[in-house]
Amino acid sequence: MPIKPVLTVFKNQIEKIENKIVSLIESCPDYQGKNIILQSMKGISKIASASIISNLPELGHISSKQASVLVGVAAMDRESDRYKGYQKIQGGRH
Repeated sequence: MPIKPVLTVFKNQIEKIENKIVSLIESCPDYQGKNIILQSMKGISKIASASIISNLPELGHISSKQASVLVGVAAMDRESDRYKGYQKIQGGRH
């Protein structure tokens, strides 16, 4: 069985799903505002914007530090009074 037709079907299904997600975001006023702001940044497409909005719905209601912890790019200190450690990037949703 050739794989090209199967890949074409998957590609078409992905496009339909992406278009549906974008239309749902554009129909909601709250998400529409976030979408406009995100797409105004260089390099953020409709699909990237939809991914950010769907994975981080708190965006716009939390601080940048809270967002970096949720995304998993925050530097976390591993220190106490006795222990002087190092910073590492951790956190994020699992």
